Amino acid sequence: MKKMNIKKLGLLLLIALLSFTLAGCAWKKDKDEAEEEEYVRPSTIGDVDETTLKINPNGTLTEIAVEDFSGTDIDTAGIESFINEEIDTYNNEAGVSKVSLIEFQENNGVVKTAIQYSDVASYNAFNMMDITIALYDATSADDILKEELASAQDATPAVTAAPTEINEEELLEAGYSLEDIEDIESGSMDLEGTATETDAIATFTDAKTMSVVNSDEIEGASYMMVITDEPYVYSVNGGKILYYNKHAELIDDSTVRVDGKGKSVIIYEFIY
Repeated sequence: MKKMNIKKLGLLLLIALLSFTLAGCAWKKDKDEAEEEEYVRPSTIGDVDETTLKINPNGTLTEIAVEDFSGTDIDTAGIESFINEEIDTYNNEAGVSKVSLIEFQENNGVVKTAIQYSDVASYNAFNMMDITIALYDATSADDILKEELASAQDATPAVTAAPTEINEEELLEAGYSLEDIEDIESGSMDLEGTATETDAIATFTDAKTMSVVNSDEIEGASYMMVITDEPYVYSVNGGKILYYNKHAELIDDSTVRVDGKGKSVIIYEFIY
C-alpha cells in the first residue's frame, strides 16, 4: 500500500480543522442573532394603572398617562398618530427634541402612553400646566399656605361661625390644626385669631415617622420639592419621599398620590 505523504496528511488535517472552526463560528453567529431577536425591551409602562409622573435624577420626567376612552365616540386607533404629530410640532417649534413618545398601549379603549420630557419646563409647556420642581425652601412652602388661607377666607366667610356650623374638613382647609379643632370643640379656643395669612407656618407629615413637622424644621441642602395641584401619582425614580403636606398621601417610600384639592408640596431626595 502506498503511504500517504506526511505533508499531504498535515494539509488535510488543517483543512478539516479550519472547516470545523468556521462551522463553529457560523453556529455561534446564528446563536447570537437568535438571542438578539429574542430580546424584548422592558416596558416603561409596566403595570401602572393611573397617571403617574416619574421624576428622574438627571432632570428628565417620564409621564405614564392612563386614559379610559371606552364608552366614548373617540377612535383610539388614531391617538398614537395624533400624539406623535403634537410632539413633532412642539419639537420643531422648540428647535430641538425635548419630548418623545417611548411607548404606546391600547386595550379595550384604555390608552396608556409613556412620554419622556427633557425637563419640567418642557413638561409644563407641552401640557399647559404649572408644576414646580426646585430645591426645598421653607419660605415658599409657607407662602403657599398663606395663599390657601387667604383664598379659603374669601370663599368661606362662615369660618367665624360657631363650631357646630362648620365641619373638621373645612377647619383644616382654613388652616386650623387638629389640636386647634380639639380646643375649639372643647370650648377652650375661639374660631378667630388662629391661623392667619401673616403668621401661617406650613406643616408636613414625616414619611418615615408619620409625625407632623413645621416647614422651618426641615433641613437638607440636597432636598428637592415638587409643588403641584395636578391629581396624579408622583414617583421619585432613584430616591425617596421625605415629607408631604395635607394634599398628598404616601403610597410607598418613593411614591405619593396628590388629591388636587389644593397645592401639594412634596419633599424628596435622590439616593446617589
